[in-house]
Amino acid sequence: MRNLNRYERDFLIWMAAIAATCILVILTTSCAGLVKPETINQKLAYSEASLTATYNTIRDLKVAGRISEQKRNELVTQADTAAAAVDAARTALGAGDTSTALGKLQVARSVLVGLEAILKNYR
Repeated sequence: MRNLNRYERDFLIWMAAIAATCILVILTTSCAGLVKPETINQKLAYSEASLTATYNTIRDLKVAGRISEQKRNELVTQADTAAAAVDAARTALGAGDTSTALGKLQVARSVLVGLEAILKNYR
């Protein structure tokens, strides 16, 4: 096997990132209608997975040149807000405060749904 030059290596990395994101999007959207998260732990895991998919989509859109650096920063700031809410929910759940955890997860879900709508416009 020959050594790849920088451009070939970068292209393969870029293609792998796109493939991974596509698989994640397919799994997320295909599973979304199958099982609705019911327990607090399921809701936390669902929010964490959605958050990861959101960050990956933002990164991939930037790499593909579909969004500017400024737009990427704006989207990451919004995603960071959701991440902070998920972290707060995890902390509240660890302290046994289910009510606060559910409230924080609702905040995170609202932010993520808004981000999903924005990101659809750039795909």
